[in-house]
Parts: sequence; structure tokens; C-alpha cells
Amino acid sequence: MNLVRPWMGGQGAYSTNFARWISSSERHSNEGVMTRLNYQQHYPGHELSYDLFYPEGFRFWLTPWENELFGARFKPNTKYQIKLRYKITNLAGPRNPAHPYGFVIKTHGFLSHETGLEATEEALRGKPSIIDHVNVNQGWHT
Repeated sequence: MNLVRPWMGGQGAYSTNFARWISSSERHSNEGVMTRLNYQQHYPGHELSYDLFYPEGFRFWLTPWENELFGARFKPNTKYQIKLRYKITNLAGPRNPAHPYGFVIKTHGFLSHETGLEATEEALRGKPSIIDHVNVNQGWHT
């Protein structure tokens, strides 16, 4: 009998749904949060991508929660290069014309994966952006 040990999921010792990329479209269950992987839409030369979609999957939370051993170890006052490949399709908006819309990356403190769309937008509106809002459909971009 295997015991459920989600804190060892990153080591591959036990099967688990706990993941560092947590989608707002998934809820916690007995086995953690399922990772939203897509094998049909992926960057050439790669096998998988993560789906980010609206309104349910509006946010990804990149976290070492429940898996601190394999989380990013960022140091203060240090410059990092962040590389992201993304593809935008079927983008429509804005939902609220008073605010910018589209794909954006922001840094912030703790905000639960259970936080809804309106509360998330309000909490993150004034937070710093790593990239500006991308509000046009485009193919794979780095």
C-alpha cells in the first residue's frame, strides 16, 4: 500500500496532483490541484503547454507551496532573466473598459488560489508588472 505523500510529489517518489503551477480553474481535492497541461497546443520542439483561459482559468499561481524543496530560490537585490513563451488566441476584451486587459505577468504577495476573479483583479491592479498587457492575438512568442 502506498501512502499519500504530496510533499514528495516533486521527487517523483509518489504519484500526486500537487503542482507548482496552480490554475484558478482547478479546486483542491483529496489529491491536490490538477495541473492544466495541454498536449495539442505546444511550442514547436516541446510536448506540453499550460492553458490559461477566461473566465475560470484566469490566473496561474507559481508557487513552491507543499513542495519547497523544488521551488525557486530568489534572492533580494539580484537581477534575473525570466523567459516565457506564450501564444494568444481568441482574446476579447476589455471586460472592464476602465482598466487594461490581456495577458500580463505581475508579482505579488500571497493571494489564495480560492480568490475569485473580481477580488484578484482588485488586489493585483496596482502591483508591478514584469511585462505590459498583451492584448492582441499572436502566435508563439518569447
